[in-house]
Amino acid sequence: NVRAARLAAERRWYNVSAGRSYYAAYTAMWLALGEPPRMRWRHEGIVQHFVQGQWQRESLPLSRDIRKALSTLYQYRLKADYHGRKVTAKEAREALAIAMTVLTMVAKEFALSQRVLKR
Repeated sequence: NVRAARLAAERRWYNVSAGRSYYAAYTAMWLALGEPPRMRWRHEGIVQHFVQGQWQRESLPLSRDIRKALSTLYQYRLKADYHGRKVTAKEAREALAIAMTVLTMVAKEFALSQRVLKR
């Protein structure tokens, strides 16, 4: 998803880029949260738990700025995929930066390879 977001931004497909950035971060949030409380995660459950700061990791608490950025990323995704409005180049870049922040944070916390992030 992060590679697709970059490629879409390069091609000026900003709505696609914002959507892929969101799903890159979403996948990382899912990994960070672990097993769902009721056998399976619902889409909004992951976002709400993560964004509301319920990722309880003493080693890496979510700052207010990150929670706000994730809310912004979610709004860009809604704008791109559900509201039929154009995402700007600036918004697409911001969405990708937010996704990269989340991916990097989760990768470091779980000692995962960051090789994909650097491509």
